Amino acid sequence: MDIGEFKELYDLIPDESLAKFWSPVLDSLGKGFGGIFYWIFHKSIEYKVVREAALKDFVTQMSKKMRDIPEGFRDPSKLGLVLEALQNSVYQLNQDEIRAMFANLVANLADKRKNSIITPRYIYILSQLGYDDAVFLRELVHQNGEKILRAHKATINAKGKNEYISDYFLYFSGEKKVISGFNSSVNVLDSLGIIKDSDERLESKIENNDITEKLDEKAQNDQDGYWLYNDVFITSFGMDFLKYVVG
Repeated sequence: MDIGEFKELYDLIPDESLAKFWSPVLDSLGKGFGGIFYWIFHKSIEYKVVREAALKDFVTQMSKKMRDIPEGFRDPSKLGLVLEALQNSVYQLNQDEIRAMFANLVANLADKRKNSIITPRYIYILSQLGYDDAVFLRELVHQNGEKILRAHKATINAKGKNEYISDYFLYFSGEKKVISGFNSSVNVLDSLGIIKDSDERLESKIENNDITEKLDEKAQNDQDGYWLYNDVFITSFGMDFLKYVVG
């Protein structure tokens, strides 16, 4: 595959957005943005690692977001991080949620109001996420920093110890709802520093019967027992990540 064969995607780079931001810097190095873009993505398209429609959508999203940046706030100084983000996006673009997050990240790297906060850590984390992790991040955005409880139901067994009789559930106090199925994502995001899964037991501190009722309803568990809780916090870094990447 040569640039001629790649022309349809090559032409997706609008003069007024991506190329306008980055080409002046790259031209001084003897490379235009279109050439760099081709170099990063052409093999993944050729070997069908990335769907062509997904790459087109990625470019379209980036272009729209960058056009929305006011002229006075456009800043090409983070080109190195942009190229790193594009390289790390290659194997994630087929997933809609993560593709949108990479588009947010690249656009925010071009915005001087935001790009001083963004470091290579943001790119690394985004490259490590799976689909469920990305969906869970969207759930976190809706919480606006409100408390999250991780809970599972237990009973006392014959040895006098807690025996769990339900899976883990998450209670989101901001939206007053219960979700399940994200236990792995909690562990992943905790390891990446976006959230902190507290070890402190809270069952003696929870006095809201509405929480218990919602958990019982979601769990569909009528067994006698009690709910054990611990807090899940969004870290200060996590708040920034949600703001500048998840949107």
